[in-house]
Amino acid sequence: MQKLSVTLLLAIAIGGVYYNALGNGFVFDDYLSVVNRSAIPRVASEPLLAFSPAVLGYRPLRTLSYVLDYRLGGMHPWAFHLSNLVYHWLTACLVFFVTLRLVASEKVVSSQLSVVSPSNSGVRSPDSGLRTALFAALLWALHPIQTEAVTYISGRRDLLTGLFFFLGLYAFLRLRTPDSRLRTGERVVWMGVAFLAYGLALLSKEMAVTLPLVMLGYDYVSEVQRQKMRFGWRYVQELGRGMVRTVWGHKYLYLPLLLGGSGFSWYAAFVVLPSWRVEWYGGSVVNNFLTTARIWVYYLYLLLWPARLLADYTGAFAVTRSLSDPQALLAAGFLLVLFLVIMGTLRYSRLAAFSGLWIAITLLPVSHLIPYPEMMAEHYLYLPSFGFCLLVALALTRLTEGFKSPVSRLWKPVVGYGLLVTFLCGYAWRTVVRNRDWLDELTFYVRLVADNPYSARARLGLGYVYDHSGLPRIAITQYQIGLKLDPQDSRLYTNLGAAHQKLGELAEAEKVYEAALKLGPPDSKISNNLGFLYAEKGEFDKARSALEQAERLSRGRDAAVYANFGLLYEMQNQLPQALEAYRKARALDSAREMYAQKVEMLEKQLAQQGQDAGDVAAGNTPDDKSSGSKDEAR
Repeated sequence: MQKLSVTLLLAIAIGGVYYNALGNGFVFDDYLSVVNRSAIPRVASEPLLAFSPAVLGYRPLRTLSYVLDYRLGGMHPWAFHLSNLVYHWLTACLVFFVTLRLVASEKVVSSQLSVVSPSNSGVRSPDSGLRTALFAALLWALHPIQTEAVTYISGRRDLLTGLFFFLGLYAFLRLRTPDSRLRTGERVVWMGVAFLAYGLALLSKEMAVTLPLVMLGYDYVSEVQRQKMRFGWRYVQELGRGMVRTVWGHKYLYLPLLLGGSGFSWYAAFVVLPSWRVEWYGGSVVNNFLTTARIWVYYLYLLLWPARLLADYTGAFAVTRSLSDPQALLAAGFLLVLFLVIMGTLRYSRLAAFSGLWIAITLLPVSHLIPYPEMMAEHYLYLPSFGFCLLVALALTRLTEGFKSPVSRLWKPVVGYGLLVTFLCGYAWRTVVRNRDWLDELTFYVRLVADNPYSARARLGLGYVYDHSGLPRIAITQYQIGLKLDPQDSRLYTNLGAAHQKLGELAEAEKVYEAALKLGPPDSKISNNLGFLYAEKGEFDKARSALEQAERLSRGRDAAVYANFGLLYEMQNQLPQALEAYRKARALDSAREMYAQKVEMLEKQLAQQGQDAGDVAAGNTPDDKSSGSKDEAR
């Protein structure tokens, strides 16, 4: 009954702080991952396509979850937001049960936590284990750092990864908890659940690759013989021997998990994602990891004080470019001291040490061991934040326990519960306020530009919103500011040229596109827009040459290129070729109704005119030029 009450409490808490997010719209990358994702309606209408990796992409589980939302509520944002809240609630419940198991696994009474192992029938109250689990789950569920994963529809990748990550860890802990006394059949089932959850987590996001390392970390802190051992060389030796014993003793569990996860991550990083194209941050390996050290410290600061939250850190966080950078050296020194503290804490509290290891281990995939284009992001902390919340929960539990001293019994619980209420109220308020920033695209980008005026990506997005709100002149201003911040961003050139085209300023648009092509490398979207521009000017040979280049650069995968081929052929009264081009566009992007409409219209025209090519040429005039497609980036 107590566990059920906690799950209901978590539902009420999460629903309360995220209720104002249900009315938010699609923003930022939601248009790439959901709205303009042709795979979603295709899989919804043809379920067998769910088994096609080419259709679902490299994070298939996220796409399938979007398909489910689409089937339930169509392309309405509330359905996707509601699902995000449900997934977050389920994960918070698992956080509670995982913490309960972690506390139950403690065999020795430590100076920080009094452990009472729960029975299978439930946890008796008052019980420090129940309080720790409840505190950790509430702190984690309401922490403002989670808004980028929960309020942002595209954050579904992190939600699903967290859900299956904690499910896999819970299954693992069922196998490790001393009082479980599982039969062989039950052990096989829980082992199967752990492996299955790990696979599903990897299919949601590659960050789940660290689950075996987290399991290893748990086994390690349980293996180290810390009792009756003072700090010194013998303690350091025992830390090393404990790791050897842990790895060797469970080699048949960790070896297949680590090999499978590493193989999948390698495929995602080098085959699917463009990570290999990104150079070391700061120009060298040393500068790259000094930058990462500063990022880690800033992440810890955000966990402690989540006041200034950004959806995009481009330009807001400087890259370390010198070994003598004092901030980088201080960050590296601070992390080294923190690591030593964690190892020293192991002598007093296994769970406190495990909390620190959890943060470090789960941050590894986003620590640029393989440099990744997005240098830092708040949704990266969806998993690591559990280590911080567990550590705070342990401290608050210690304060709220009973004490022998009458004075301690009076003031420590007051301080403990007072801090808990302060944390939760502060987190809830900041989360509710942060949800408003994601209300719609205009609100989102205006806020982002105000908070991070150095982000060219924010200028790109704000310009796009103004452009599609009928304000291309204001959009041009934003694109120009963005180009001053990042003169190499081809997306800004693409959108700037398109905005000039909308205003009929074809000469200005042509100058923008030509300037972009001179900067290089060649970009298919620039060539496609240039082809559309030449078609508007009636320079058909130039248009065909530019579109052919766009087709080569896009490897025949851009529907907008074939739509512009269709427009070009229409303008030249070559309707059979136009029909073929629009069919290719429709095949690549079945969600775009315009392509299907053009195919239907041309098929009717050709059917009426029969086989007489002369009649086709004489009896048709080009359709409205809006049937063409300019590529634009968000």
